[in-house]
Amino acid sequence: MNTFKNIAKKILLGYLLLWCIAQLLSPYLTFDLSDSEINDEFAHLPFRLQHHTILVQNRPVHYVSIGNDSLPVALLIHGSPGAWGAFVDVMQDTSLLKRFQLVVVDRIGFGQSDLGNAEASIQKQVQFIAPVLHTYHAKGLPIVVVGHSLGAAVAVRTAIDYPALVNGIVLVAGAVSPSLESDERWFRIPLQSIPHSLS
Repeated sequence: MNTFKNIAKKILLGYLLLWCIAQLLSPYLTFDLSDSEINDEFAHLPFRLQHHTILVQNRPVHYVSIGNDSLPVALLIHGSPGAWGAFVDVMQDTSLLKRFQLVVVDRIGFGQSDLGNAEASIQKQVQFIAPVLHTYHAKGLPIVVVGHSLGAAVAVRTAIDYPALVNGIVLVAGAVSPSLESDERWFRIPLQSIPHSLS
């Protein structure tokens, strides 16, 4: 019986330690930037970063855009975990900004798109991104969808479901199928203990 209690104590202490580490690291685990950080990051560019939020199925879908609004669109989709802030460096690339208007969407359940209420189905995730595509397609702009990591699977599904809206896709370190991905619980369980106000 004492052996069981010792093991239970060690497990409890282990989880407590992980929770403490998550609390300490929480400022560094977020992909969201404060307004002042955004202003500092993009101050040197001739374009202003613009935030947009639309309602899709009564849920907020957030995306940002930067660049000349008459250029073709490169719509970037982040991996998991992630948010638009994962592409801050890409959005400052002046050679890309000469060729594309850059648009980064927060996948549903991430960033500012109904954070914490993620959608497991790739096809359903695409349904939340489609209205963003329609916005730019209605302006007659060609759209290239760029997906990173799990965002690559979303990009492929987007091209399959909406071929008339997508002129090309680029996959970066793509995860083709979530079922083939390694187990992500090692970081998700401690992250779930972090209050949303901290992240």
